[in-house]
Amino acid sequence: SNSVGFLADRRRMNVAFTRARMNLWVVGNANFLSVNADWEDFIEKVQGEVPKDRPRDSYVLRVVKPFGDWLQRYYKTWKTRNQPEASQDTHDAFLEAASKPLVINHEELEELRMKEAEQKRIANEIEEDLSDEEVMESLKRKVDDRGEDFVDETQKPATKR
Repeated sequence: SNSVGFLADRRRMNVAFTRARMNLWVVGNANFLSVNADWEDFIEKVQGEVPKDRPRDSYVLRVVKPFGDWLQRYYKTWKTRNQPEASQDTHDAFLEAASKPLVINHEELEELRMKEAEQKRIANEIEEDLSDEEVMESLKRKVDDRGEDFVDETQKPATKR
């Protein structure tokens, strides 16, 4: 199949990219994701050249087999390179947690699915019930929370006479 399924939905991509507060990790097969034009554009941007006057803000990590423990291997290497004094610690909570398999039973999975469905239902109701002014106020609060200036591009600039 030449489709990335639900990942092809631009809205999902937008939500994933805009919700990240500090870091965004996209884990996937670049060759497979590139069958979609939006993902191909993203991958090309991440892999592209960076102007010499600014630091690189995105990276592509090449992962080799076995794929199951790539994050632990990457973390150990990163920690050795960036925190040499801490890399000697024998107890590392992240590595300990990452090495345990995720086990979830059928009831827990169903409960998570029900919660997700309820959250989607509430979000859809909220979006449908909000007036344009309420949507703008919500956007202003979100932008303000991030410490950025809100620019309302829907308002016509005042003209001087």
